[in-house]
Amino acid sequence: MEPILHLSLPVRDVAEAQHFYVDLLGCDLGRVRDGWCDVWFYGLQLTLQEEPEQVLADDAQGVRHFGVTRD
Repeated sequence: MEPILHLSLPVRDVAEAQHFYVDLLGCDLGRVRDGWCDVWFYGLQLTLQEEPEQVLADDAQGVRHFGVTRD
């Protein structure tokens, strides 16, 4: 099996987050369950978990982030 990099993130609304990653960024949708889904973010298995109480306010988020560099 090839290694897979995995990251799990809390989101306010899993349907809204799924729309952003799949429809706007073009990520492939993976497993979908009540309260969470996986998306394939350019080789990264990204699990979006609906945990609104764990999402930090914009001014409390600091510098931590991830992304992808594209042409």
